[in-house]
Amino acid sequence: AISGTVRSTNRKATKEAGEPAHAGNAGGKSVWFRWTPAKSGVARFHTRGSTFDTLLDVYEGRSVQELKLVESDDDRGGFYTSDLRFNAVRGTDYAIAVDGFGGDSNEFILAWSLDSAAPKIPVITKHPVSLTAVPGSSATFRVSTSPDVIDHQWFFNDTPIRGAIRDTLVLSKVDVNDIGVYHVRVMNEQQQFIESYEARLELGDVPRPPSEDKYDPPFQPFVVPRLGDGDSPSLAGIPTVFVSAGTIGSQWLTTRGSATQLSEPPPCGAIGSNSRFQVFVPDAPNVIIIDTVGSSYNTVLVVYSLSGGPPFRYVTCDSSGPNSTVQFNGQANTAYYAFVDSADATPPGITQLNWRVGGLPVLVSPSPPSNQAVEAGAAFSLPIVPAANPPLTTYQWLLDNEPTTGGDLTKLAIASAGADDAGFYSIVLSNAMGSITGQVGTVSVNIPFKLSAFKTGDGGRDFLLNGQSSQGFWVEASADLLNWCAFALHSAPYTPFSQTFVTPENHARMFFRARRWPAPPEETPLECLPNFP
Repeated sequence: AISGTVRSTNRKATKEAGEPAHAGNAGGKSVWFRWTPAKSGVARFHTRGSTFDTLLDVYEGRSVQELKLVESDDDRGGFYTSDLRFNAVRGTDYAIAVDGFGGDSNEFILAWSLDSAAPKIPVITKHPVSLTAVPGSSATFRVSTSPDVIDHQWFFNDTPIRGAIRDTLVLSKVDVNDIGVYHVRVMNEQQQFIESYEARLELGDVPRPPSEDKYDPPFQPFVVPRLGDGDSPSLAGIPTVFVSAGTIGSQWLTTRGSATQLSEPPPCGAIGSNSRFQVFVPDAPNVIIIDTVGSSYNTVLVVYSLSGGPPFRYVTCDSSGPNSTVQFNGQANTAYYAFVDSADATPPGITQLNWRVGGLPVLVSPSPPSNQAVEAGAAFSLPIVPAANPPLTTYQWLLDNEPTTGGDLTKLAIASAGADDAGFYSIVLSNAMGSITGQVGTVSVNIPFKLSAFKTGDGGRDFLLNGQSSQGFWVEASADLLNWCAFALHSAPYTPFSQTFVTPENHARMFFRARRWPAPPEETPLECLPNFP
């Protein structure tokens, strides 16, 4: 075998006009090498030992316009370095491009070798692609190869899938047990094999771009704690979830096989190790709530914003666990990167990422609260007009802050008003963003006062004086209908009044009456003596 090594840097490198995106990333600081093998064989190029996140592509062609991709790699070298193999043909000019993910730059090592005695390896012309499927639906992964491939074997989380030996893998009625990392190993007629890139299956309430492991550009510093300034972001090539008021969504994913970039700060002070993120862009200013409720491990959640270009800006985070919840005011056309990771370096598990966008419910009418006075036994209603985006999920009418019945989302209706229906009415409105209590109004019920007396006690010797009114009152007593004195003050409207008189035979006769309270000063009654009545 023939081999060699080159040490160099791409710090001052640039990208040519029309230059392709190496390994599917925009890059921006590419260094090129020309290599022409004297013999045919299996060539290997890698950047192991480099000090930044490399991209490595091999092309045929002598100009940017003529480039034809032969092989490409991003992270197969480990620690964000690259490693690839291809069937080299004697005398062919190959253009080797070394670039940095997101324009990253530093010192790099490019090593190569050629095994002229090795049989040809299979060629994968199209790798399986990550996707998000709806639970219960089917998910399909495909691989395209050179014609000499005679065998396929699909893997799930590095474990062979029994019977999955074709170029297409179909998963029917997917659920959380199917979430994970898939790849296929192909073998050719020369008994040589090669493995595809990994593809992820995630689940969502609707099909959408899967989560990402690496953000772009990684070399820009994070700024804490400023928010984005609202300028339009550059989102070219970034899988994005566009949201608006009323949006509610969920994504189920795994952090298995993910890593933490060198430039990624500790998430909310936690250790972290296997972060993934989803990008959200609101179309208008709205409150955004994101949580990890339903995840199978202790999570940490942190949000950064990108507005108009780098750098990222810290927005908020939560590691209070076991699940995380963050809430922030999203600005229009600003990209929000929601990173999820392990809060305590636990092994990767299933992450449930949930989000909702909008505002709390609003009680549009009545505003201000209304006041009604109704007669006892009469019907009354309290109409309301609520508004909510996301839509309302629950509601509860309250009377003096206690749950009551008889109401829906248009009004509360009472067919026959009684003392128990008087008081202050409000309603609790709830949606995905939270709950508010709206003030509806006060209802007073006019109850005609009636003072009654009933015999009670042993043998009916005693008697009970009682009554009820929609306002407070004094209760007065007299022995001659001329001189009256007050012996009781009942100041709580709509509550029963009762007074038991023992041994009424001590008085030849007694008269009782009720007077309004509070009363003008000149009508204030005299107090009765302690032994009367």
